[in-house]
Amino acid sequence: MEQHRNTFLWIRAACWAVIFLAAYGAVLLPDPARFAQTFGITTSPGPGFGTGLLVALPFMAGWALLLFWAHRSPVERREVLLVTALPVLAGFVVMETSGILQGMVSASAILPVMILQAILAVWLGMGYFAARNAARTGVA
Repeated sequence: MEQHRNTFLWIRAACWAVIFLAAYGAVLLPDPARFAQTFGITTSPGPGFGTGLLVALPFMAGWALLLFWAHRSPVERREVLLVTALPVLAGFVVMETSGILQGMVSASAILPVMILQAILAVWLGMGYFAARNAARTGVA
Protein backbone atom coordinates (compact mmCIF):
# COMPACT_ATOMS: atom_id res chain seq x y z
CA MET A 1 0.00 0.00 0.00
CA GLU A 2 2.92 2.34 0.73
CA GLN A 3 4.11 1.91 -2.87
CA HIS A 4 0.71 3.01 -4.20
CA ARG A 5 0.63 6.01 -1.85
CA ASN A 6 4.01 7.09 -3.22
CA THR A 7 2.74 6.55 -6.77
CA PHE A 8 -0.26 8.78 -6.11
CA LEU A 9 1.95 11.48 -4.61
CA TRP A 10 4.21 11.23 -7.66
CA ILE A 11 1.23 11.58 -10.02
CA ARG A 12 -0.16 14.51 -8.06
CA ALA A 13 3.24 16.23 -8.12
CA ALA A 14 3.32 15.86 -11.92
CA CYS A 15 -0.13 17.43 -12.15
CA TRP A 16 0.95 20.36 -9.98
CA ALA A 17 4.06 20.90 -12.09
CA VAL A 18 1.91 21.22 -15.22
CA ILE A 19 -0.63 23.37 -13.37
CA PHE A 20 2.13 25.84 -12.47
CA LEU A 21 3.50 25.78 -16.04
CA ALA A 22 0.02 26.46 -17.46
CA ALA A 23 -0.61 29.20 -14.91
CA TYR A 24 2.72 30.84 -15.78
CA GLY A 25 1.81 30.74 -19.45
CA ALA A 26 -1.63 32.17 -18.70
CA VAL A 27 -0.05 35.09 -16.83
CA LEU A 28 2.14 35.88 -19.86
CA LEU A 29 -0.63 35.64 -22.47
CA PRO A 30 -2.22 39.08 -21.92
CA ASP A 31 1.14 40.80 -22.55
CA PRO A 32 2.30 39.97 -26.11
CA ALA A 33 5.65 41.76 -25.78
CA ARG A 34 6.54 39.93 -22.56
CA PHE A 35 5.34 36.64 -24.02
CA ALA A 36 7.48 37.12 -27.13
CA GLN A 37 10.53 38.05 -25.06
CA THR A 38 10.10 35.16 -22.60
CA PHE A 39 9.72 32.55 -25.34
CA GLY A 40 12.32 34.00 -27.68
CA ILE A 41 10.08 34.92 -30.58
CA THR A 42 12.45 36.49 -33.08
CA THR A 43 10.01 37.67 -35.74
CA SER A 44 7.93 40.79 -35.34
CA PRO A 45 4.45 39.58 -34.38
CA GLY A 46 1.62 41.03 -36.41
CA PRO A 47 -1.43 42.83 -35.01
CA GLY A 48 -3.35 39.56 -34.58
CA PHE A 49 -0.67 38.09 -32.33
CA GLY A 50 -2.09 39.62 -29.14
CA THR A 51 -5.59 38.49 -30.06
CA GLY A 52 -4.33 34.97 -30.66
CA LEU A 53 -2.69 34.95 -27.26
CA LEU A 54 -5.90 36.13 -25.61
CA VAL A 55 -7.83 33.36 -27.36
CA ALA A 56 -5.39 30.87 -25.81
CA LEU A 57 -5.85 32.30 -22.30
CA PRO A 58 -9.09 30.47 -21.40
CA PHE A 59 -7.61 27.21 -22.71
CA MET A 60 -4.50 27.53 -20.54
CA ALA A 61 -6.56 28.45 -17.49
CA GLY A 62 -9.06 25.70 -18.24
CA TRP A 63 -6.34 23.09 -18.62
CA ALA A 64 -4.84 24.10 -15.28
CA LEU A 65 -8.27 23.63 -13.68
CA LEU A 66 -8.76 20.30 -15.46
CA LEU A 67 -5.44 19.05 -14.07
CA PHE A 68 -6.39 20.28 -10.61
CA TRP A 69 -9.58 18.23 -10.92
CA ALA A 70 -7.64 15.20 -12.18
CA HIS A 71 -5.08 15.32 -9.37
CA ARG A 72 -7.89 14.89 -6.82
CA SER A 73 -8.62 11.35 -8.13
CA PRO A 74 -5.67 10.41 -10.35
CA VAL A 75 -6.68 6.76 -10.86
CA GLU A 76 -10.26 7.49 -11.88
CA ARG A 77 -9.25 10.49 -14.02
CA ARG A 78 -6.02 9.07 -15.42
CA GLU A 79 -7.00 9.77 -19.03
CA VAL A 80 -6.46 13.49 -18.36
CA LEU A 81 -2.79 12.67 -17.69
CA LEU A 82 -2.41 10.89 -21.02
CA VAL A 83 -4.19 13.60 -23.01
CA THR A 84 -2.01 16.24 -21.35
CA ALA A 85 1.17 14.29 -22.09
CA LEU A 86 0.61 13.49 -25.74
CA PRO A 87 -1.40 15.95 -27.73
CA VAL A 88 -0.84 18.92 -25.41
CA LEU A 89 2.75 18.90 -24.09
CA ALA A 90 4.23 16.88 -26.94
CA GLY A 91 2.33 19.13 -29.36
CA PHE A 92 3.93 22.20 -27.80
CA VAL A 93 7.38 20.66 -28.32
CA VAL A 94 6.61 19.89 -31.97
CA MET A 95 5.31 23.41 -32.64
CA GLU A 96 8.26 25.04 -30.88
CA THR A 97 10.66 22.88 -32.90
CA SER A 98 8.90 24.07 -36.04
CA GLY A 99 9.31 27.68 -34.87
CA ILE A 100 13.04 27.14 -34.36
CA LEU A 101 13.45 25.51 -37.79
CA GLN A 102 11.59 28.40 -39.44
CA GLY A 103 13.74 30.98 -37.65
CA MET A 104 10.78 32.42 -35.77
CA VAL A 105 11.89 31.38 -32.29
CA SER A 106 15.27 31.61 -30.58
CA ALA A 107 16.44 28.08 -29.79
CA SER A 108 18.43 29.26 -26.76
CA ALA A 109 15.35 30.95 -25.29
CA ILE A 110 12.83 28.18 -25.91
CA LEU A 111 15.02 25.10 -25.36
CA PRO A 112 14.71 25.11 -21.54
CA VAL A 113 10.91 25.30 -21.89
CA MET A 114 10.92 22.48 -24.43
CA ILE A 115 13.03 20.28 -22.15
CA LEU A 116 10.66 20.97 -19.26
CA GLN A 117 7.65 20.17 -21.44
CA ALA A 118 9.24 16.91 -22.63
CA ILE A 119 10.10 15.87 -19.06
CA LEU A 120 6.56 16.67 -17.90
CA ALA A 121 5.08 14.74 -20.85
CA VAL A 122 7.11 11.65 -19.89
CA TRP A 123 6.27 12.14 -16.20
CA LEU A 124 2.54 12.37 -16.92
CA GLY A 125 2.72 9.43 -19.33
CA MET A 126 4.37 7.31 -16.67
CA GLY A 127 1.77 8.56 -14.19
CA TYR A 128 -0.99 7.44 -16.53
CA PHE A 129 0.42 3.92 -16.75
CA ALA A 130 0.95 3.75 -12.98
CA ALA A 131 -2.65 4.87 -12.42
CA ARG A 132 -3.89 2.38 -14.98
CA ASN A 133 -1.98 -0.38 -13.20
CA ALA A 134 -3.45 0.72 -9.86
CA ALA A 135 -6.96 0.61 -11.38
CA ARG A 136 -6.35 -2.90 -12.74
CA THR A 137 -5.15 -4.17 -9.37
CA GLY A 138 -8.07 -2.55 -7.57
CA VAL A 139 -6.01 -0.06 -5.59
CA ALA A 140 -7.44 3.43 -5.72
